[in-house]
Amino acid sequence: MELGKSVCTVAGDRIEEFTVKKILGITNYDYREMYMDRDPTFLYRPQVTELIGKFHSLVVIGFGVPQELLDYESKRP
Repeated sequence: MELGKSVCTVAGDRIEEFTVKKILGITNYDYREMYMDRDPTFLYRPQVTELIGKFHSLVVIGFGVPQELLDYESKRP
């Protein structure tokens, strides 16, 4: 939610990010070079739609709450 409307990130380790980038054709690195790719992975709605279309049962979309809003409800008047 902090990144903006329809912007997602990949949860997991470098291998999960690398796999998603390879599926979408975002990276040219091979498996041995994947740790050289330090760019953050941001996915946009068309990319997420493509992933869901290809792997509908393997894609999970989750929503997070920023740390500063975790106790919002208890402080609410």
